[in-house]
Amino acid sequence: MSNLFELNKIDRRKGLVAGILGGVVGVAALQLYWKFLPANAFEQLPNADEPVAFADKLPEIEPLFGQRHLPGEAATATVGRIAYRAITGHAPRTRAERGQLRALVLWGWGMAMGAAYGGTRTTTRARDIAGGFFYGLRLWLGDEILSRLLGLERDPREWPLKRHLIWLTGHWVYSFVTANVTRVLYRLL
Repeated sequence: MSNLFELNKIDRRKGLVAGILGGVVGVAALQLYWKFLPANAFEQLPNADEPVAFADKLPEIEPLFGQRHLPGEAATATVGRIAYRAITGHAPRTRAERGQLRALVLWGWGMAMGAAYGGTRTTTRARDIAGGFFYGLRLWLGDEILSRLLGLERDPREWPLKRHLIWLTGHWVYSFVTANVTRVLYRLL
């Protein structure tokens, strides 16, 4: 009977390390997804380039600290620009610098979310695969709501359906890969 209880005992430090590594692999998979996603993905859906109709009924999300993003700037690029300015005293000068900062923020986010996932896991069973689905939903909702709440992104009610779907499926790619790599690494470590 004691072996049964030991199987369910979770080592949080091991989960944290496995989660960080899982997050790295998850971000790599996400970047591949974005690289190979066809430019016309989701365009066959009706009204794919228009804001979602029922979004008008949702309450407006007012940024707590004012608008921090520039027009057309993604939340990761905004965070990179703000951090760079805080460290160097000036904004990034080139498009290449902004791209590198955005990538650094994305990798940092992926490792942090992987660490959070790995450090808070309660099981190593195969149902982690389903956990990846719900983990992705939580990350997507958090990204859409929190990035606006922090002033890092424009109001998601203005986004076209296509963008919501690209972000949702991207979060699923990240979360499925992160959850499964974390689960496998946890068992191997």
